[in-house]
Amino acid sequence: MYLYSYLKDHDISFEEKAFDEIDALTLSRLAFYNFEHVKDGDTFEQISKYENLSEITNTINLKQSDFEFLKLVLSMKRYAHLKVKHFYKDYDTSIEMQYASLCFEMGKTAIFAFRGTDGTLVGWKENFNMISTEVIPSQRVAINYFEKVMEDEDYQDFYLIGHSKGGNLAVYIAANCSKQYVDRIIHVYNFDGPGFYRNFYQGKQYISLRNKITKLSPEESIIGRILYNDCYEIIKSKEKMFLQHWPFFWIIENDKIKRAPRFAAISNTIDLTLDDVQDEKFDDIKVRVFNAIFDELKASNKEYLDEVIFDKKEFKEFCKRLRKNEDYKEVRRFVFDVYKIFRKHNKVEKAIEKKILGKEYKKSSIILTIKDNILKNFSR
Repeated sequence: MYLYSYLKDHDISFEEKAFDEIDALTLSRLAFYNFEHVKDGDTFEQISKYENLSEITNTINLKQSDFEFLKLVLSMKRYAHLKVKHFYKDYDTSIEMQYASLCFEMGKTAIFAFRGTDGTLVGWKENFNMISTEVIPSQRVAINYFEKVMEDEDYQDFYLIGHSKGGNLAVYIAANCSKQYVDRIIHVYNFDGPGFYRNFYQGKQYISLRNKITKLSPEESIIGRILYNDCYEIIKSKEKMFLQHWPFFWIIENDKIKRAPRFAAISNTIDLTLDDVQDEKFDDIKVRVFNAIFDELKASNKEYLDEVIFDKKEFKEFCKRLRKNEDYKEVRRFVFDVYKIFRKHNKVEKAIEKKILGKEYKKSSIILTIKDNILKNFSR
């Protein structure tokens, strides 16, 4: 059973079943939605009656399935009295930052949810900046946001939750927030978010909270194994490789996300490769490679990464520009190193849009297109 089906079949009150990891996953997904037009303090029940409900999912990276998911969650009696408060987002290309967060209020308990990467070029660049920068702009904004809300409200306790980069932000706040708030943390849920530099895990506040932090990553995790991590709980997904990052395919059994005994070989291979990339001696090359790639992506004047990668004409023009870059030799070596990892193992041949809402799987050639484009444009 997947998340959508589980929620349809398990609409019971918090009195019958306490807040758990599936609730955290559900609300983490809502952090990717746009609540600008939602009145601060409105409940899910009130929002469900909005005439312009589609505006909440009206972005290029959210699909019809996300709209259906939103309607389901807003209609559930379990979440009916949750209030949406303090939605905030910031997008700044000058400092390469993409950020959004909001608070779900449940009586005197707050659930702080942080958005992961939203598919924009700036969002992806900020992810890569994590490898070369100990503290990224989103982490600083997240701390300021959290402490401002806590000053303005009188919450007795709270959760910190997030998927992808949002999970990283949730853990970062727990480890760095003012000491006056530490004892009020109920739990932190990090759903396949990137890790941190090694010294992060030596902080006294992080160590004191370790038993309140749950990180869940699928067997073939890629994003969740960026940088270093001290502990995981490994989970099952229906999909493969980076499609496993998408929580709609995580398997749910017995009111929990199903655990797996170990990471798959492909995830371990990528993790070892990323460890090598993160070694200090590779920093200069790594930064040059990432900057070269993103400089040429930005030259396309597109906002979202998908608009370049999955458009044959745009991708071809991007590669033409890249070949003229002074660091193209290093870029080409990096691209083929990554490509060889995927080629060595069983590759994904399915699309991102698959069986979510009881519909039939749709065949796609997204991954094949990426492989073909790499071979055509980087083999010269």
